[in-house]
Amino acid sequence: MTARLDLPSLLELTLRSAVEIVRGQVGLIVLRGRDGVMRVQASYGLPERLVRFFQPLWADLPGIGSEELEGIVSRWHIPDLQMRLGMVAAAAGLALSQVVALPLVIEDELIGVVYVFRIRGGAFSASDRALLAAFADQAAIAVRNAELYQRVIEEQQSLSAIIENSAEGVMILKKTYWYRMSYSGGEPLAPQTKEDITEARWLRPEELSMVVNNTYSSIVEVLEAGNLL
Repeated sequence: MTARLDLPSLLELTLRSAVEIVRGQVGLIVLRGRDGVMRVQASYGLPERLVRFFQPLWADLPGIGSEELEGIVSRWHIPDLQMRLGMVAAAAGLALSQVVALPLVIEDELIGVVYVFRIRGGAFSASDRALLAAFADQAAIAVRNAELYQRVIEEQQSLSAIIENSAEGVMILKKTYWYRMSYSGGEPLAPQTKEDITEARWLRPEELSMVVNNTYSSIVEVLEAGNLL
């Protein structure tokens, strides 16, 4: 599963597997967006028009502490989850009786939650949660990989659009002009100290060899083009 990078297909597979592994009938996956807000990204066994009633289940989710992370998936829980389920079931008009919440965690960050519901059957057992905890580690890695892959694709598409809209695929990041000038005075020069230039002085062409080794190659090219080197 971790090799699959198509996020919608991955979420569908993740949710279906989670529901089936504990003999549930309904499921939801919420993921944290780039703005930090949890949103439903996949549903199973649930009409889309009813999804909005489930928001109380992920309101004020507990975070993942900095304590030892091993076993955190099996220990993590949402306060008053069963009570929240009763409110959701009444609002949605569904006979949901049991719920188990499975956190998706990467590098001590909660990136999402999988919810599995039962309409019939008893409460979820410790064995059910242990099964889901083992499954969650791989599911979280797969979701994160898919998200990173999607971001790379978006950046590539953005870059391609920029290049396609530029003249003949050429992009000018900075245009520089050079001018040939002459000066007959002897006014003192002011060094650009903000650019770590501590000394500025006039040089005759025959004196340029003293500084050429410490000169930007682009400036050397200009001096050569002007037959000064």
